Amino acid sequence: MFEERLAPVLQQLDSDERELGRVTSILRFCSPAMLFESISDDLAGTGRVRWRRFLEQMDAHVRSHSTTPFVFREEATAELARRLGPRITALFLAPWIVLLASWVYSRHPGAREKHAAC
Repeated sequence: MFEERLAPVLQQLDSDERELGRVTSILRFCSPAMLFESISDDLAGTGRVRWRRFLEQMDAHVRSHSTTPFVFREEATAELARRLGPRITALFLAPWIVLLASWVYSRHPGAREKHAAC
């Protein structure tokens, strides 16, 4: 009875958390600080993905009414690297792209004339 009454609340909470995760996963590429925070959280083991994994494993363990102690199964290192790869690449490539764009702009013949008029 208790689980039936609590189920809609948990589903809404889960839905809200997934939506927040989706929005922040998009926005973090707009902010180097958010991008670095997400990378460092995952490397430290305090990220959302690991937390969700822990909750899912704990929930399954409790629902199975197991008498054995709970043992958390970490994700594979390759899985973590696959998830972090694009973020680390974006973090280190972004400054180079900005530098390259500014260099190309400064080499453009019309760029000097615009700045000279100022």
